[in-house]
Amino acid sequence: MSEYLDRKVVMQTIVEREWQMFHQIESSNNAQCVNNKREFMTIRWALFGVWDDKTLEAYLYDLICAANEQRNIVAEKYARMEQAFKPSKDPIITEIVHIEKEWHRQIKEKYPYVHARMCRQERRRKDGYDFECYLQSELETYSRVTLQSYRDNVLKNHQLGENLAEKSLSMLARSSGHESIQQLETSLKNDAR
Repeated sequence: MSEYLDRKVVMQTIVEREWQMFHQIESSNNAQCVNNKREFMTIRWALFGVWDDKTLEAYLYDLICAANEQRNIVAEKYARMEQAFKPSKDPIITEIVHIEKEWHRQIKEKYPYVHARMCRQERRRKDGYDFECYLQSELETYSRVTLQSYRDNVLKNHQLGENLAEKSLSMLARSSGHESIQQLETSLKNDAR
C-alpha cells in the first residue's frame, strides 16, 4: 500500500463504491443480497481481505475510472453472467479460473457443508450464476493492470500452497461468529442432522 493509503480505508471505499453500483442493477436474476447492504459488504470485504495491496489499489482505480466514465462495472458483470456479452478467451483469465476452480474443489472436499451453504455451485447454469461464469464475468470487468496484479497474487499464493478462497471463507466464518471455518462446518453438519 502506498504511504498515503490505508488498507482498511481502501477496502471500505471499494465495497462502498461496489454497493452503490450493485444497488442500481436491474437484473432478471438479482442476487439475494441486493437489498441487504450488510450482507453484501461482509461478503465483498472477505473477498478483498485476501487481495494484496497492489491489486486493491489497482481495483480502486478501476472503480474511480468507471465512475468518471459513468460506467457501472458491477452491472457489466451481471450482464456478462446473463450472456449479454461473448465470454473472453483471455489467457490470464483462463489461468486464474483454472486455479480458483481447483481451490473451489478443495473447499468442497474439505468443507462440504460450508461449500453447499456459502459457495456458488460448479455445475453450469443457464442463468450464469455458477462459479466459473461468475468469476470469469467479474474478471472481465477488471482493467489490464488489475487483472495482471490479481493473477500475480493468485499465482504467488498457489505456488505457496495457499488457498485464497478458503482464506476468504474463513473470514466469512469469523464474521458470522464462528472461531474458524472448521467450526462453521461442524455447526452446519449438526444442523443438517
